[in-house]
Amino acid sequence: MTVQSQRPDLSKLDLSRLEGTVSSYSGGGGDCVRVGRMGDWILVSDTKCTDRPPLLYPLDGARAWIQSLKDGAFDPIAGSD
Repeated sequence: MTVQSQRPDLSKLDLSRLEGTVSSYSGGGGDCVRVGRMGDWILVSDTKCTDRPPLLYPLDGARAWIQSLKDGAFDPIAGSD
């Protein structure tokens, strides 16, 4: 486990330079989820609501959540028993 850096102040970040991955499920229509990394933080934003700040998650927490998805922890919620 890594020690998290101080939570960035999103109001002071230039997010226009943040490179992220856009969901491939949008079909190019602009209704996408974009995920990017800034240091020890994962930023999740909605490409159609650019005036809203992104959600911010610690890297270790995001990694643990992704691993739990891979391990099937959310299968009952998603309806794939």
